[in-house]
Amino acid sequence: LIVSKKKDPARLSFAFLCLALFIYKGGAFFYGIFLNDFWKIIEYLGLVAIPTCAIQFTISLISRYTFLSRRDVISSGIFSGLLAIALFTPLHNYISLDILLYLYGGSILLICYASLLRYIKKRPPGVERTRMVYLSVACTATAVLSILDLVYYYGYAFPPVSNLFLAMLLYFVMILITHPHLPELHELMAR
Repeated sequence: LIVSKKKDPARLSFAFLCLALFIYKGGAFFYGIFLNDFWKIIEYLGLVAIPTCAIQFTISLISRYTFLSRRDVISSGIFSGLLAIALFTPLHNYISLDILLYLYGGSILLICYASLLRYIKKRPPGVERTRMVYLSVACTATAVLSILDLVYYYGYAFPPVSNLFLAMLLYFVMILITHPHLPELHELMAR
């Protein structure tokens, strides 16, 4: 946004998604250092914001051939707001709200990924479809390679690497959004 000054919906929604991820990862980082519940709440607020931002980004990226709508953005925003309010109530102490937050975020991301796959299936062959195939492969690789973090959490001496893969995915998505002509160049060079 700052570099190109273009404010199309895909770039704006991607910026908000990155902001939600920044709040989530920043809260997790500082909670690991200070072990203060304030940072855990910041982490959870970022996590709660991710699903709504992800749906909005998916809609703005693949506006046609998607089964997601503005109503889904509104309903996920309301549900995310209720979850955010629940973080500040005694309800947070009685139920496993953190498990619910991660399941909610993961399920929304899976729905967005399924929408991307449907878009690829319905789209005729061409540059745009190739771009989305690249994106789907990058998303799958990030998800599979991030599972390696489980090895770390089970106590083995393997560093958690999901943040690195997530950063690479975000950079790749940013390049796809800001330079839509790159796959065309790759096809021309391959010929």
